[in-house]
Amino acid sequence: MNTLPQLPDFLTLWSKDSVRGVTDFNWNIPDSYYSNDRSSTCYLSCVNIGGDFDAMLAVAPAQDTFYIMLKDGGPNYSTTANNGIVLGQIQGNTTRMFNHFPTVPTQTMIKSNPQTFKMVIVDSAGTEQKTLNTFFWVVTLRFEYINARTQIAGLESTFQPNLLNQI
Repeated sequence: MNTLPQLPDFLTLWSKDSVRGVTDFNWNIPDSYYSNDRSSTCYLSCVNIGGDFDAMLAVAPAQDTFYIMLKDGGPNYSTTANNGIVLGQIQGNTTRMFNHFPTVPTQTMIKSNPQTFKMVIVDSAGTEQKTLNTFFWVVTLRFEYINARTQIAGLESTFQPNLLNQI
């Protein structure tokens, strides 16, 4: 049995390569970016966010916090607003610099070879920032693949049978 961990894949998305909507950034990912040898599901997390966030200060207070959100959800993630997955946050300070705060990276389960990514940037109130389509940014995503046997064992270990079925 292979006990070596599966190596993660990384994908860097540049806003300049996206198809921009009014409030969103959309990337089409070719099949060639993914290996056919990977499992069908993986954990997605944000490794890094960078960009010209100073351009945001024209419309936002210097000490505001913004969140990078992936618009497609995962089976192990939900929000009260039902508006996507928070991948990371960026926060301004009084020196007009924005810092990425990954805290503990969210690991949401997704299909391992998504064909598209749709992301938005929202403020602390959850409002999508349409004026941010004029600046450039970059995000790096990490794909950690899930061994099928491990995934099934994990689901079984957290499954609670319905008591009615026990009668």
